[in-house]
Amino acid sequence: MRLRHGRKRHSRCRSCLLPEAACGRKLIVRQILGDENFRIKMIEQGVFPGISLTLICGRKNHPCLISTGDNKIMMDSNTAEQIYVTAE
Repeated sequence: MRLRHGRKRHSRCRSCLLPEAACGRKLIVRQILGDENFRIKMIEQGVFPGISLTLICGRKNHPCLISTGDNKIMMDSNTAEQIYVTAE
């Protein structure tokens, strides 16, 4: 599957933005961009570097739904595009 920017959706990404990862994959958060307030907000929601999560659905310029254990979090595209992940 190709994304609008011409790159393929990553099934095993070294490090990619959350919306670029393949849906249904287990991922590990590697880095969260943005200012300190944004990173604190993500930590409060349980999303921080090192945590394992599953991208339930999402793609570039669309909301993403993730699962972190028992929690499910819906985030807008701007938020999701500030999170770098790798395949588990």
